[in-house]
Amino acid sequence: MRALLRPAGRLAVRSRATGVCQSRDFATNTFQAELGTGRTVNLSAGAAALPLEVLERAQKEFVSWRGQAISVTEMGYRTQNFYAILEEAEDRCRKLMS
Repeated sequence: MRALLRPAGRLAVRSRATGVCQSRDFATNTFQAELGTGRTVNLSAGAAALPLEVLERAQKEFVSWRGQAISVTEMGYRTQNFYAILEEAEDRCRKLMS
């Protein structure tokens, strides 16, 4: 049986038409692109790029959820805040599924 060999290193290509730089890292088998925003976007299967506004809001609320001076990760699961998050998540899931 013949072994398939991959080249080592990284291959980068920039499109003249769009200015988008795409690269492939053969060591980790991932594709990435930089879309002119200074942020790298993963083009492999799996997680998608999120808008910067969404990431910034999540970062802010991770430290202090809705001004409550407590992170979601620090909340007790029997608190009113936790149940508010749970009910909101259930409502959103039901709305998406209907």
